[in-house]
Amino acid sequence: MSRQLTSKEEEIMNIKKKFKEERVLFETDKKRLTKEITDYQTKLTDASNKYFGLKKEIEDSPLSVLRNEIGTKQLEIVEMESKVKLAIEQRDDYATKYNQIKKDMIALKRQIDAEKEKQLEKQALELEQLKTMMKTKASQDEERRDFDVLKT
Repeated sequence: MSRQLTSKEEEIMNIKKKFKEERVLFETDKKRLTKEITDYQTKLTDASNKYFGLKKEIEDSPLSVLRNEIGTKQLEIVEMESKVKLAIEQRDDYATKYNQIKKDMIALKRQIDAEKEKQLEKQALELEQLKTMMKTKASQDEERRDFDVLKT
């Protein structure tokens, strides 16, 4: 049973190591994605501001050139919005995976704790049985001595 506990503890350590590595990867990805989101939001704001600036220039510029530029900027905005949406979805997916791994680790720890508790209870019972056997043996030895004393 001790071997099983050692094996389980090694398994937990390996899982903890894997969990920590995955968490570091998730955190790195999260930081990268957060930076990308911020960059995309900044670009989106810049593109939006540029769009409205171009719209204002329509009054002063040739109409066909401005329509082309506006169309291009609108496409960029749509692309950036889709990239932001994708980054948010990925972030949420990583958060879900992280929470599932966390739940699995908690369940595994509870299982191992329960097994340890059972092992400790078993050892306590065995110890109690040994104490009882020793007391019985001591009592028998004392009775023999008393009997030997009475014989003599």
